[in-house]
Amino acid sequence: MRARGTLLSFMVIVLLFVYGCENSGNQVGAQEEEVYTLTITTNVSTTHPFSKETIVPYMERVTELTDGQVQFKYYPSEQLGKSQDFIHLVRDGVIDIAHFNAYSYPSEFPITSSLMAMPGLVTTGEELTPMFNETIRMDPVLEVDFLSNGVRPVLGMVTIPYDLYTTGKEIRVPEDLKGLKIMNHGGVFKTAIEHLGATPVTITVSDMYEAFDKGVVDVINHYPSTLNAWSMGDLIESGTSGAKIGAAPYGLMISEKTWQGLPENARTALYQAGDELAASSSKIFDDDSKSVEKKWIEQGQVNKLTDEELKKWEKVHDEIREKWLAKQKDPKYKEAYDLVMKKIQEIK
Repeated sequence: MRARGTLLSFMVIVLLFVYGCENSGNQVGAQEEEVYTLTITTNVSTTHPFSKETIVPYMERVTELTDGQVQFKYYPSEQLGKSQDFIHLVRDGVIDIAHFNAYSYPSEFPITSSLMAMPGLVTTGEELTPMFNETIRMDPVLEVDFLSNGVRPVLGMVTIPYDLYTTGKEIRVPEDLKGLKIMNHGGVFKTAIEHLGATPVTITVSDMYEAFDKGVVDVINHYPSTLNAWSMGDLIESGTSGAKIGAAPYGLMISEKTWQGLPENARTALYQAGDELAASSSKIFDDDSKSVEKKWIEQGQVNKLTDEELKKWEKVHDEIREKWLAKQKDPKYKEAYDLVMKKIQEIK
């Protein structure tokens, strides 16, 4: 009788052990198969090139790389808040991922907001985007600009250099800008505009058509692809080709809280998709800008600058960079600048 009881107890223990192992295995499997749905927002519409060529393919690629484990809910056109508030909404976990224009956050992004925006540095977006995408994921930029604000960059890009456009006045050399009101993106752009003897007027991209049309600003500084997307070609009557008055560093940032809550394969996918889409879409935007600019030149809306005129702009670029760098007291800014300049020289 005692033997039967001992045998029964042993069988129960074995069954409990087997059940426990199976249950444990099921829990691990369930964890691996958990679906993560991330919110993502931008300040552009679904028809804008950045939405069509970067955001949508990025979401699709991450979902593909994770076999459907990471899904997205997309909120374009500032549906979840104004673009200037994106960094705070992401930091606080209201939004998981948001589009950032670095120069919109000069206080939060003291390095990224101006580093690639300095005039004369950027040649093409396609050439410098991989370097920028790599640099913002490294210290000192990663820690100073992103992690300290509770966000992390997963995709970084640089636009083709900005040029200058008016509703009539011809701009060929820096002296032509004196006394004019120029669209200001803040930071180093403000320093550049003031150095040129002009007045900086801060407006957002979404407000630039009306501001340009009503004379709130005399000069728009941007690049053709975005200007064309916002129908600015209807207003532009004169512009430069080759002034290279800055560029825009931009991309996608994720909440660090969200990032830490994702499994390793999802993090890897977010970075990999960022690398792939930064490279492919920067080329698309460069090509689109060149195509738009070519059309504007043929229509007489844009002037291709002469070698002599370009040299005058290059001289001003050097002066502006020197003035801006003299203002930067944080040694980490100088460290980041030296890193970028070294990488640019390696590319060239």
